[in-house]
Amino acid sequence: DEQARDFADKVDDPEMRKQVRAYIDFLLLTEAIEAREPKKVIEFAHSDYLTRFQRAWGLTEAARLLTRSEPERASELLSESLTEARRIDEGSADRVRGLIAVASQLSDVDPPRTWEVVNEIVKAVNNSKGYTGEDSRIGVRFKLGEAIAEKRFNVSAINLGGLFQRLAKRDMYAAINSAQNLTVEAPRVIALISIARTVLDEGA
Repeated sequence: DEQARDFADKVDDPEMRKQVRAYIDFLLLTEAIEAREPKKVIEFAHSDYLTRFQRAWGLTEAARLLTRSEPERASELLSESLTEARRIDEGSADRVRGLIAVASQLSDVDPPRTWEVVNEIVKAVNNSKGYTGEDSRIGVRFKLGEAIAEKRFNVSAINLGGLFQRLAKRDMYAAINSAQNLTVEAPRVIALISIARTVLDEGA
């Protein structure tokens, strides 16, 4: 219920108010995505209480919902999402996931541009601290005393393996080349295995 925002804004403690609004706005964003309401998705994705990663992901989801009906608007949203993802600290796993979210949707909207973002993903993975390529979850939490409220969701759009499966379907050799440029072993293995599976599935 969007009225939850009004109640959250009445919380006296500034830090607690910020935490509660971040929690509520993220849940409203996910609900709007589930309901396939792109206008609301865009509204909630622009919340100042979300992290840059959450905002980038939300905008890519809005783009996904508008890809067929409003392709130009979808492209604009992906450009905005890419800007958000690039603002995430270098070395952060969220930067990698944010860029993957953009590339995953770009593959349907603007395939040639996808490879530019893939180059950024490779660089981000190689510079990341602790990114393994296995975490495809997105979530939010807040703590009140000893109580913790937390919501986490598995999101295929930020899955490294899923992205390389898409890339392999478009250009297997380019996908292999990008995967081999990953210097971190775990993500590189995931990318190469995903490419191999795609090739085997298409050859079956």
